[in-house]
Amino acid sequence: MSTWKGIYLTCLTLLAIALLVSFALATYNTISTIGQIRDQATSERLSRLPGVETFLGRPLSASSMEVKKKDEIDNMKWYDRYAFNLKNDLIFYGNSIPMSLLIATILMLLTILSAYFFRRTLVAVSESRRSFESLMMAIFGYGAFVLGFVFSWSNYTALAAQANTRPESATYTYEAGLAVVDQVTSSLSVGLIVAFFGVLIALFATFRAYRAYSGLNLREADYAYRNLPPFARHLR
Repeated sequence: MSTWKGIYLTCLTLLAIALLVSFALATYNTISTIGQIRDQATSERLSRLPGVETFLGRPLSASSMEVKKKDEIDNMKWYDRYAFNLKNDLIFYGNSIPMSLLIATILMLLTILSAYFFRRTLVAVSESRRSFESLMMAIFGYGAFVLGFVFSWSNYTALAAQANTRPESATYTYEAGLAVVDQVTSSLSVGLIVAFFGVLIALFATFRAYRAYSGLNLREADYAYRNLPPFARHLR
């Protein structure tokens, strides 16, 4: 039991650290990049907005999408057209989704898996009845973090796509540039606030997990197990 308990607590701790570091980097990148955009707007040099990866971190991939003419796509067989569209869609999302979300997702899955194996060997003694509240809190924290990042990503992507339709040589005026800066700030800040609450929940979940297992030791669990009636030993 102590082995799986250590693995579970390690995965939970790494998840909380990954969420905290990802949020800190995204916040720092957002503040610094918005400052640069504001400087360009005040000097009337702003013409295009940077990619979303500038704010939320490095994407999963940096591949370029394959470009074909409409006639070539129309002449393709249906399965070739489907494969072509699917490949470009995967490249698009891979170039947009931050790497931090993939890392957090892997750690979340490892935390759930380790909790499952830990649960199978955990005796139902009084100290452990509420021990997996930390897992549920971590899931909610992870969900809030992902929701915040996805919200910021979708809002800013739509804003950048609209703002970058202008010719690169056409710069914004002072008033129009500041209005764009305000839109960028509002499109990113709401999602980051939601992600911040997710980080707090994950950190509190880690604290609750360590507190729940601090008084649970292997000898007490084995003693309680030997004193349970045979039919109750399978209630795990």
